[in-house]
Amino acid sequence: MSCVVNTRISGIPCRVRLEYHHGYPGTRETPDEPEGYSVEEVLDRRGRRADWLRAKMTEKDEDRIVGEAMQSLNETGY
Repeated sequence: MSCVVNTRISGIPCRVRLEYHHGYPGTRETPDEPEGYSVEEVLDRRGRRADWLRAKMTEKDEDRIVGEAMQSLNETGY
């Protein structure tokens, strides 16, 4: 399951696509990767891939964005 969140990185508006990784083998990139959401792609506001903006993203940004996604999904009932 994936979702897209409208957010900001370094104050720059963007969209982030998150992918959910289940806690069983074959769905994670590495065996020790935890179950949950991870950032798959950073997009500009027009939906174009923005690797330059992904490079600016910190671990704190990623944690905040995953939290925003979880909150959004809880509010919509998913």
